[in-house]
Amino acid sequence: MPDTFEPMIKIGNVTPPQFLNEEGKWELIRGAGGAYRMQVPVEVSDEPFGGTGNLTKEFTSEMTGLVISNDSEPGTTGAASLTFTIDGKTRIVKAGEVYEGRFKPFTVVTVNSTVPWRAEGLQTIGGVPITVPTPDTTPPANVTNLTTSALTATGVTLNWIASVSDDCVGYDIYRGPTLLATVTGTTYNATGLTQATQYTFTVKAKDAADNIATGTATTITTSSSADTTPPANVTNLTTANITQSGLTLNWTASVSGDVASYDVYNGSTFLANVTGSTYNVNGLSASTAYTFWVKAKDASGNSATGTSVGATTSAPAADTTSPSNVTGLTTSSLTQMGVTLTWSAATDNVAVTGYEIYNGATLVTTVSALTYNVTGLTSSTQYTFTVKARDAAGNVASGASTTFTTSAVADTTSPVVSISPAAGTYTSAQSVTLTATDNSGGAVVIYYTIDGSTPTQSSAVFSVALSVPATATIKYFGKDPSGNVSTVQTAVYTINIPDTTSPNPVTGLTAGTATASSIPVNWTLSSSGDVVSQEVAYSSNGGSSYTVASAAVNASSTSYTVTGLTASTSYIIRVIAVDGAGNRSTAVTVTKSTAAASGPITSGLTHQWDNLTSQVTATDDGTYIPKTGDFTLFAVFKYKAYMNIISMFNLGGNSQYRIWIEDFSGWRITGTFYQGSSVDIRSTTDPNTLSPTAYMKVAIVREGTALRLYFNNVQEGSATLTGSMGTADSTTIKVADGASDVKAVYLYNRALNTTELTQNYNTL
Repeated sequence: MPDTFEPMIKIGNVTPPQFLNEEGKWELIRGAGGAYRMQVPVEVSDEPFGGTGNLTKEFTSEMTGLVISNDSEPGTTGAASLTFTIDGKTRIVKAGEVYEGRFKPFTVVTVNSTVPWRAEGLQTIGGVPITVPTPDTTPPANVTNLTTSALTATGVTLNWIASVSDDCVGYDIYRGPTLLATVTGTTYNATGLTQATQYTFTVKAKDAADNIATGTATTITTSSSADTTPPANVTNLTTANITQSGLTLNWTASVSGDVASYDVYNGSTFLANVTGSTYNVNGLSASTAYTFWVKAKDASGNSATGTSVGATTSAPAADTTSPSNVTGLTTSSLTQMGVTLTWSAATDNVAVTGYEIYNGATLVTTVSALTYNVTGLTSSTQYTFTVKARDAAGNVASGASTTFTTSAVADTTSPVVSISPAAGTYTSAQSVTLTATDNSGGAVVIYYTIDGSTPTQSSAVFSVALSVPATATIKYFGKDPSGNVSTVQTAVYTINIPDTTSPNPVTGLTAGTATASSIPVNWTLSSSGDVVSQEVAYSSNGGSSYTVASAAVNASSTSYTVTGLTASTSYIIRVIAVDGAGNRSTAVTVTKSTAAASGPITSGLTHQWDNLTSQVTATDDGTYIPKTGDFTLFAVFKYKAYMNIISMFNLGGNSQYRIWIEDFSGWRITGTFYQGSSVDIRSTTDPNTLSPTAYMKVAIVREGTALRLYFNNVQEGSATLTGSMGTADSTTIKVADGASDVKAVYLYNRALNTTELTQNYNTL
């Protein structure tokens, strides 16, 4: 490729589609049938605009697309979406996004926004076949008034008036048939001529299509010797026929005999070369002063100094016609304190010289441009601005107006969102309400989630009370009309609704083989899934009262053995299922009797005496009644005053222990135990009141520090032992001292329970 290129091809005034070939020359792009076409459409942006609020934009020409940018930053305070509407269809542009779309041709777009934004229209050009006109073969018009000046023996200056053809691009200068040069001006200096020689010069106008006019010629003869004497000036130069745009110059010819012509000037601007003594000047401006010169010129090209005359053109007729009103007056870039006004030009019979800008009735300024930036306004205020075209004569149009309201002062205060009832623990389902207040007094949009996730502006919008039937975490925030967003708040509701439903009862309750002191039972588990334990109880009085055998039988157990029962006794065994909330099922019962007792308790029995009618003795070896351990004495005998059932005395005369019948404000069965001092335990029943033929059954039980006395299987006395009993060993033990009928005396090295005492009571 070369470093320089030829000019592009033009056909008439049209530059058809073309490309640079490998030789660096322009080559036309040819379509079917030889037509030149441009098929590829091009989209260009036009008429950019923007703002921070709502705006309706009217384009001066049809648009086929729109690019709009939401300049608010996502996640920041005040960030918000905006919408725009074209042909009744509205679209959303989120914070930080740029939307670019193509539409059917349109001229109006409406933007609704509370955040800054920018936009520009897209206009399609090209894409429509352009057929190039038929090639231009018409040559331009010839130049006129071809004259010569500065004629010498070796040169001459050619002057002419330009061709009137609009497509003329230059002039070819010929000397005879020889092309000397191509120029774009209206003068040419020919040099290198021979003196005293005749030459014919021709000037041919040419156009861009290389069409060449026939040409205008002039013939001159160079001087035989150099003539340097200028001719005399013309005289009596006057003006006539003065109008707003022209006049006539008249003069008396120069008295020099070698004058060939006269050059006419407007100031220093050459107008024409004439041979006569008059010239009509045109194209002047009204009410304007001019100075004209006429310079005589001889055949050698010598020019006189010139004669001048001044003249002022006529004033025009009074202009009383006002310009038309401007059109398409719109606003853009609306802020709290300013706005941009834009309009299309007005027309006038003479010329529009400017545009007056009014704020209401007050003239703000006069501009010559088609736009004006208004400043110094007050926020949240309505204004009406009028644009009036004016001309040089002071005529002013009635004007076109537009009304707008400036933006409000930026609201940066976030709304306050409240929740009711307050978060906490409740025993019933809750109806939760969210409310909000804002310093602007405008409506606040509340966004929330009820699953514990963080809400966004895509989350649910609160409108009605939220039902919270179970434990839930509500998170929420508010957004005011200015786009201010409150912080996300969290409210945890714990719903503990009390369980008041009893579980289903067990089924199939049956009793197994009973012993003298126990009854086994079996059942099928409750069908309820929330049972955590089972209670087993028994009653020996027909169900009037129950004794709980176990309050926490494992929830998965289907059997239990009730122990500690009395032989030959009818019992009602009851089973109740219990759930985690403590709800109890309906009781299921079964009736079963214990077996008859088979004999006294032998476990722990250390000493035994049966059927005594007089005293027997034994030597204490430490196994009869322990000094510190648990023991049980069980005796069956008939009453006799002052009898000792069993006793042991130490050498000091103090009783180590003694169980006897004494007169203590009434006869009582008494247990006396010595541990530094005597501790007595007595029955409440007076045995003297009983039948002398009846056997009395007495038990004294030590369990830990507790000492209990049972008379005929009923506990009637108690005492507390805090230490060991007595100090002596190897002491004589007396059994049935003073008695006449002792059926049995049993000593145990442990504490019998009530069931075992009952068995002894029933079998001895």
